[in-house]
Amino acid sequence: MLQSCVFAVFLAILALFWRASEAIEAIPHDRSCRPFQDRPLKLLCKGTYTNDIFLRYQDRLAAINGPYKIFYHRQGGAVLLLVTFNHSPLQWCNSSISIDADLDFFCGDSRNPLPLSGSMIYCRIYQMSYIADLMYECTTPKIRNFPLENGFTAVHYAAISRWSGSRDELEYGVDLPSGQGGLTFLAPLLLWPILATLSN
Repeated sequence: MLQSCVFAVFLAILALFWRASEAIEAIPHDRSCRPFQDRPLKLLCKGTYTNDIFLRYQDRLAAINGPYKIFYHRQGGAVLLLVTFNHSPLQWCNSSISIDADLDFFCGDSRNPLPLSGSMIYCRIYQMSYIADLMYECTTPKIRNFPLENGFTAVHYAAISRWSGSRDELEYGVDLPSGQGGLTFLAPLLLWPILATLSN
């Protein structure tokens, strides 16, 4: 009986780590992502997160000299903006993107979700000067005074160093495109001897 309980705990831990490795983390956990769901977001521009921008805003989730892209959607007088930082499949998408209710991302007309495990998305950003500077740096000609206040802005961060610059050289951790991939694989193996000892 005790062994069955221990095995059930082991499976629960395994499921927990597996789920953590696959889910995109939504922060804050509320309905603020809803305006972005099922809206086609067009590519506005792409740029590089320079050391100068970092010194101004100290965004430690964005890799210095890493790529970023800005996507947008106009809806009446409002504008939806999505900024995505760091190497990920979103950097390879040069058409529109869309987001469904499960926070899965899709490129163009594809219905295959992009593998973005280990990512985070902040769906309501209030530091408009940061977004305005990012937009100014990546647009040609430079865009100033974009109407950022009337609408919503989201920021997506891919896990730093989880992806190489090449589509063919993905840095998977035990076949999982997430920084937790190795932990997902190793944690249950490390915990199993402990649980087995407790059952004896």
